[in-house]
Amino acid sequence: MELVTKKRLHLFSGRANRSLASEIASHLGVELGDPGITDFANGEIKCRFQESVRGGDVFIIQSHASAGEMSVNDAIMEQLDNWGIAYTRADHVPLRTVEESKKKGANL
Repeated sequence: MELVTKKRLHLFSGRANRSLASEIASHLGVELGDPGITDFANGEIKCRFQESVRGGDVFIIQSHASAGEMSVNDAIMEQLDNWGIAYTRADHVPLRTVEESKKKGANL
């Protein structure tokens, strides 16, 4: 007997590498969610998902390389803010880097 899950997969992207996240979403056949990222004049950022992630599995794609005007620090802080929001609302938010996945034998 096959167990059918009713959980929804939520895929979000930071601004460091949206094209990679779009490619992943296309490959998985899911829509890329809007993380609702806002920049403040003092350099702070705020993320507020534009959809409910309660009870779902959330994956956040974010590169930790500088891209354009975004520094490595900005990319990491953006990911942590996204992760913090998701962690308080979703059932499952894995926190794993590409390097960790490769060590565990995942094909990325």
